[in-house]
Amino acid sequence: MIIEFARDLQPLSGIIYWFVVVNAIVCLAFTMVVIVGGINDLKYLLSALQEEEIDDSDDGRVIKSVVSNEPTGPA
Repeated sequence: MIIEFARDLQPLSGIIYWFVVVNAIVCLAFTMVVIVGGINDLKYLLSALQEEEIDDSDDGRVIKSVVSNEPTGPA
């Protein structure tokens, strides 16, 4: 496949061509990294959801509670 540039762009044609090629490769590589990371995160989420104990008393409501100064989690 031969690409022909306009005569007035001839001095820059090689630079423009390689600029586009390098950016396309970087874009494809980044896209693959994001896809693989997303799949791994989804696998982690689904496995964590399967291991979580189901609370039958949870109906999904959010109730305003009194905030105390005591820590609620592990120290």
